[in-house]
Amino acid sequence: MPIWIQLSCIPLEFFTQNGLSYIASVTGSPLYMDSITISQNKLSYAKVCIEIAADFVVHVSVNVELNDGSIVTIDVEIPWMSFR
Repeated sequence: MPIWIQLSCIPLEFFTQNGLSYIASVTGSPLYMDSITISQNKLSYAKVCIEIAADFVVHVSVNVELNDGSIVTIDVEIPWMSFR
């Protein structure tokens, strides 16, 4: 099932198509990104369409390691889904 996710708090070194695909692959199989994300017109978040199984639970955050060895948390949101 394809769904759109929104990633925020992304370090600049990961704000590339490969970097965003790497991050999104933790939650599902990346399919494509919206045009604003591809053109990097808005760096506060990225939208990625991913393929998931219908019963898969999407993570609300993803930890990634930067080149300097530090760990950052990237927020994952599904805009149409409410987490209560």
